Amino acid sequence: MANKVRRSAALILVLGFLLTLVFSFPADAAIISNAGTYKAVLADYDNCLTSSQEADILVRMEKAAQNTKSHIGIVITANLDGYDDEGYAEAFGHEYFGNDQFIVLMLLNTHGNPAYRNYTDVIHSYDSFDDKFYGKHKKLFNALYRGLEKSDGSYDFYDGCKRYIAAVNIQGGTGSQAFMARLADYILNHIFEIMFGLIFAFILSFCIVAGTAKGYKRKKPISASVYLDGGRTRITRQVDTFIREYTTSYTTSSSSGGHGGGGHHSGGHSSHGHHR
Repeated sequence: MANKVRRSAALILVLGFLLTLVFSFPADAAIISNAGTYKAVLADYDNCLTSSQEADILVRMEKAAQNTKSHIGIVITANLDGYDDEGYAEAFGHEYFGNDQFIVLMLLNTHGNPAYRNYTDVIHSYDSFDDKFYGKHKKLFNALYRGLEKSDGSYDFYDGCKRYIAAVNIQGGTGSQAFMARLADYILNHIFEIMFGLIFAFILSFCIVAGTAKGYKRKKPISASVYLDGGRTRITRQVDTFIREYTTSYTTSSSSGGHGGGGHHSGGHSSHGHHR
């Protein structure tokens, strides 16, 4: 009986170990930074970055993590390990960051694998209270692809990741510098709408001022004689003569005396990018 229990326990341990290997991410390929309160994790499972590029990106991620007060993860992979694209990005985040606030970019290199023909890059952000990146994933993807996808059809993962991290800093950062960066980003992305609005406002103001000025026409002065009845009114000239009069007073002493006076979320969100 005791031998059966021991064999069962050993079998459970082996199965548990095998499940851990299948459903966990290879930690030896992930670079983890704990330089501050918030972590940065970079995992290039598809060897798309050089060692020096990885080191530079990790430094940028560290700064962005502290600035946005969020854990940041980037994973580049060609194998989803049984997950779908959203599930992989979410599982990666919870694997390294638990249930703290985080944002994970998963870049999927399908290499023509038909099993992944319907899967894309994914950004997954999570916060149990308030997801500060919710609604901003599209802007992050736009920044990513401006650097990642080149005109000749090639991919530059280093440039793409740098631009993505800069966008994370802008969209999730705190302080006046991040606010000004978001303002500049808004103006840049809405320049045509802003110019149209300014031109329309100028034309409208000009029309209002011109219309108001048109209502104020110069009128010919009217003589006071128009309002007078010449037959009944007679004006006579009268001259007043003023006579200057000077008065000089003197104070005299008197023994009779005188008078004085005075006196003051929950849950996570995923967004899909391009298929590669």
